[in-house]
Amino acid sequence: MLLDGKMRYHKLNADCPRPPEELGPGDCSRNEAGEVHMGEFTEPTWLIEFKLAKKGEWTQENYIPWRRLVEESLK
Repeated sequence: MLLDGKMRYHKLNADCPRPPEELGPGDCSRNEAGEVHMGEFTEPTWLIEFKLAKKGEWTQENYIPWRRLVEESLK
């Protein structure tokens, strides 16, 4: 849930990108377990992220093509 700011939220479904969601204050988005996603923040943003799963029911991995984009943006 976005508290303030704006973001473009990218998701993959079966390795097929969907059009990004444009989110602003008060908006929220839900991901299915294991769904690849990436937030692109288009202005300073505050958000709340939480997972609805029992401990051990999910893992976290980097999706390499998008991780490269993140790392490049930090240079």
